[in-house]
Amino acid sequence: MKYKILYLLAIVSCLLSCSEEAGKPDDRSSSREDGLLSIDFEEASLTRAVGKSPLALGTLFKVYAYNQGTVVENATIPVGEGTYVIGETNDGSGTKKQTITSKSGSELKLYAGTYDLYFVSYNSASEVPVVANTSIAPSLITGLANGKDFLYTYMKDVGVRSVNAGDTNFLITLNKTFERMCSGLLFKVKAKDGTHPVMPRSLRLMSIVISHLSAPCDFLLGNNTLPVFQPANQYTGSLTYGSDSNPDAGFRNNDGTESASGVVTTAIPEAGIYQVLPTNGAATLAIDITLEVGYYAEGASGITKTNYPYHVVVNKALQAGNCYELTFSLTFYDSYVPDNLELDIIPYIPLQQDTGHVGG
Repeated sequence: MKYKILYLLAIVSCLLSCSEEAGKPDDRSSSREDGLLSIDFEEASLTRAVGKSPLALGTLFKVYAYNQGTVVENATIPVGEGTYVIGETNDGSGTKKQTITSKSGSELKLYAGTYDLYFVSYNSASEVPVVANTSIAPSLITGLANGKDFLYTYMKDVGVRSVNAGDTNFLITLNKTFERMCSGLLFKVKAKDGTHPVMPRSLRLMSIVISHLSAPCDFLLGNNTLPVFQPANQYTGSLTYGSDSNPDAGFRNNDGTESASGVVTTAIPEAGIYQVLPTNGAATLAIDITLEVGYYAEGASGITKTNYPYHVVVNKALQAGNCYELTFSLTFYDSYVPDNLELDIIPYIPLQQDTGHVGG
């Protein structure tokens, strides 16, 4: 009987020993910090109307990781996160190649396993979208506002493991492109083709104010779209570009160099396409512009320049990922000064999204 007890104890001891060994990290997959692997990425790009383009040099993006199949809610805590920046290197033959490196102290680290990854960016070199309250809503990005170029993409079922003994890094190819989640607006102001009772000699956009835009909104990681407010009274957002006193802060100074035919250069904002939150058309867009018009006034030497304000409303839903061109076309009347101006709006024209901060 004594031998049977000793035999059973030996078996139990062996099982316990094997269980302890099974719970330890595999030496082949272990790295610094108890088996955590530092995650590297390559090939970050942005979807365009035709094909795709790499994210521009210096662009920041953030990645949040969850265990495979996690249903993300506001209070869901990611298992890891990291911030990365787009760079470039020369391969020695003159060919430049995109690089992606983590910000100092902000690399994503994961144990071997399978994960769902969510990526966000403002298409900017100075800031990235982040969750506002890591203790209450660690998966909710709050306060997305008009004027931000919010980019998003995700990868599901991503396997992470060490490839060779002693590995401390794991490389993931970002094979899904970032998508623009906002709508783009491109403004142009020009004199109508043909002759005018008073021929304009220069045009210059001084400021644009867009009202009745979507109010700032929140974005839950794992969603594929931004929320679009329904009631008209919730469209309280606005955006201002330039100012009457400081037009060069955001606007291209088109002096409209005079030619024999009197052709006026189209005035275009310096920043090009402006990104705004999507709308559903429940509220009409209100647009106020201030335009500096140069003309020959009777009895004056040289070109006289005067500022004129205009207000228009446009009934149009702004769809995410689309870009729209608004061209204000003016006719100049009155034999002395152009104080009676006709304003036409050419219908919205869907455009290929300009890359903004994004390189080609």
